[in-house]
Amino acid sequence: MTLRDRISLTWRYGKAQLLIGAVYNLVCMSFLLLGISFDCWFFLKERTSINKAIVESRMGMPIEEYLDKCIESVQGLSEKSLISGLGELAEGDMKSFVRHGLKDELISLLTMFKAFPCFA
Repeated sequence: MTLRDRISLTWRYGKAQLLIGAVYNLVCMSFLLLGISFDCWFFLKERTSINKAIVESRMGMPIEEYLDKCIESVQGLSEKSLISGLGELAEGDMKSFVRHGLKDELISLLTMFKAFPCFA
């Protein structure tokens, strides 16, 4: 499955629910951070709104605290581990972005989302 196929699937099955799932998985299943990091980046970049009540009830903590945990988890990733999970799906410029920019941009987007949330 190519990266383009993966993105079209995410739009087909409801982008807001997938963002909630991706953000939820970011901390809960840290061993899967490779693909989930890209999903979170994509939905945050698109300013997808989320249901604050759902995230807080699933995580059992305020969303601000949860976003701090997400940021800490992403900071612990190495760029090498990100590309090893997405390298076969990404092509050209996207592969370079995953290798050199995904981590920093995801941290920036999570920080921005915390400061300026977009709730459904």
